[in-house]
Amino acid sequence: MSNVGNKQVSEVSMQNGADVVDEKIKEALVIKNERIIKAVIEKSKRVCPDSVALVGIYGSFATGDIHDKSDLDLFIE
Repeated sequence: MSNVGNKQVSEVSMQNGADVVDEKIKEALVIKNERIIKAVIEKSKRVCPDSVALVGIYGSFATGDIHDKSDLDLFIE
C-alpha cells in the first residue's frame, strides 16, 4: 500500500494489465464454479441419494486452464 494524498492505494505490478484482470476473472470463476459444484452435490443427495456415485469435473476448470469463456464440465455417474 502507498498513500496518494490522503488515500491509500494498492500497489499492483503492471507488467501486463491483462494478467491482473485475468487473475481476477479466474478467481471469480473458481468461486462461482465451486458454488455450482456444491449445489449439484447437495441437490443430488436430496433428490436421488442412492443413485449418484460420483460427481467429477473435467475440462479447463479441472486442469486450471481457466479463461473468461470457460464453462464448467461435470461428470455425474
